Amino acid sequence: MVLVRDGTVPVPRLIRVRLASPLPITVPDQVFLRSFTPEGGLLPPILEPQLDPTVAAPDVVTLFGSVDAPYTIIEVARRHGTCAGGDRAGALCTANADCKGGICGTSCVDQPATACTVDGDCPSGACGELFDFSALVVNGGPLVLPRSVPSFCQVPPHAACAGPAGCPAVGDACVSYAYEATTPVPLDGLAASTTARTFTISEAIDGVDRNGDGDTNDSVITLRDRASGQSDPLGATAGCGLVGSPEGRAAVRVQQFPFSFPAVSVEGGVLAFLESEAGQLACDENGDADVADGILRVFRLGIGETPIARLRTVDTAPRIDGSPVKVSSGRVYVRTSEADMARHVVERASEKFGGGDSNNGSRSLF
Repeated sequence: MVLVRDGTVPVPRLIRVRLASPLPITVPDQVFLRSFTPEGGLLPPILEPQLDPTVAAPDVVTLFGSVDAPYTIIEVARRHGTCAGGDRAGALCTANADCKGGICGTSCVDQPATACTVDGDCPSGACGELFDFSALVVNGGPLVLPRSVPSFCQVPPHAACAGPAGCPAVGDACVSYAYEATTPVPLDGLAASTTARTFTISEAIDGVDRNGDGDTNDSVITLRDRASGQSDPLGATAGCGLVGSPEGRAAVRVQQFPFSFPAVSVEGGVLAFLESEAGQLACDENGDADVADGILRVFRLGIGETPIARLRTVDTAPRIDGSPVKVSSGRVYVRTSEADMARHVVERASEKFGGGDSNNGSRSLF
């Protein structure tokens, strides 16, 4: 069982699938994957291939995505082609429809830019076929993959193994496939670019403190490399009493009745979001004597945080293309709030005769 619920509402859960192929295989692009309902209806892609550096065993395909239904059917297309013309010229394809006006011609698996008609046209000898399991099936299938066939260890670093002795870690096993159910993430918390993925996780769903503030009440934003799936920790906010290198930071949620969504934007390897002072251990980050602000934070995948000379309190109204923060062409756009950036002070409005605090019977004289 991998589905979880927030109250009565089912919450999608991130999953990672590792599958050892009985023959050499790679899944080089999302275009080769499609998902279907049990009745055969086409669904938006929920899995994508990853170049998982934690897998040491050969011919192990890693897929990453989410599930929000009891089960679906995943198709891995066999035909390998490259678009000639159309809106996706030069992109990988399996059919003409993938090329948006172009033609999907067969190409070499190891050299997609090389058109081919026979295996002899390609250095690896593989033309137009991502894989060929015909030698392993009878009359077209199905191909059964017993889990107990020795292939790789299901616990990182997923080393190649020839039997149980090759996987000595507690709870480890030598298997041919493994399914890993990880973090529950609401749909409004999913955002991605071509190189990065962000997940805004509700700590309350699974009771895990991901920003290191000692509670599980926050919406925490995390950042990952899209190709490898590796997490890029955002670390602790300086000066807020947080220690170590937490996975993420508490994010402000924008309220648009009856909905809410995290204030986050991602483009390429750039992540911009509004950090919640209240969620980061009630920390007054900009020194204005309150902890109610959303502070602009910018991170670059693999590089870390981009320093901002003066911390900016951002207006959370979603007025920039439906969001309070937007990354476009490498630049971050926000609307700062002078009122929220001003230091809050308390001044005495009246005092009793002779000075000091007023009492119930005193009043100001002008």
